[in-house]
Amino acid sequence: MGIDAAAQLRAALDELLDASITRIVIDLGPVTFCDSIGLSAFIDGYNRCTAAGGYLRLACAAPFLQRVLAVVGLLDQVALYDTVDAACTADTGRLTTPPVDIPRQRHRRPGPGMEYL
Repeated sequence: MGIDAAAQLRAALDELLDASITRIVIDLGPVTFCDSIGLSAFIDGYNRCTAAGGYLRLACAAPFLQRVLAVVGLLDQVALYDTVDAACTADTGRLTTPPVDIPRQRHRRPGPGMEYL
């Protein structure tokens, strides 16, 4: 989700929230790319929905997107579900299967033989 799709998402969220619809599920199944602008649209939508007493839930994220959402910490706040149905009917809870493991990678610091995780 780049700048154009993020603008469409923000417009759709504005329309729903202006109509007092505060319980929103976003189907991420078709999403093949997501940059920081798309991520900020999710965060903004989440903050606005929860401030209005509702929720924003995500569903059907591909493994790559699960990794992105986990790495940036979005899954600490926004619930992610395996299916749209699960997101719509869940009272609480999150993804029914754990997100794809994010392996820790070794990085080299400048300097001879120094490594950190």
